[in-house]
Amino acid sequence: MRLQSSIKIDEKEYNVRELTVKEIIQIFSGTVLSDKSNLSEKEEKEEIDAFAIIDDFIGDSGILKSFIALAIPNVKIKDLIELAPSELMKIWDKIKEVNPHFFVLAQQLRLGEMLTSATIEVLRSFLNQAVSLSKLVMEKS
Repeated sequence: MRLQSSIKIDEKEYNVRELTVKEIIQIFSGTVLSDKSNLSEKEEKEEIDAFAIIDDFIGDSGILKSFIALAIPNVKIKDLIELAPSELMKIWDKIKEVNPHFFVLAQQLRLGEMLTSATIEVLRSFLNQAVSLSKLVMEKS
């Protein structure tokens, strides 16, 4: 039986699941097709925009997109990027707890470092952006 766990942040629950061997192969081969059938046109555009922001910070986020889509089904990236870095790290820790085999394999393929570095860089960049925006708001006040 596949490992699953959930974590509640504020009033939202994030369900994290273990990836199957097939899903791991799909991630590494770049063949994951994300199911956007449950999203409205507006939500789909918001997701595309959120990933465009991530791509601007870390370059191509294809593996990260695929990994998140499979490990946390039904989560919207726009919701994740609105979390505080400490909250995002709690979810990331839960993902690592439920998917230890993925990270062993990723480490062997040196993708584990890339995923970890990408996550840290996204957090760092969002913090810098938040500080810049708050300075702008303070200057206009």
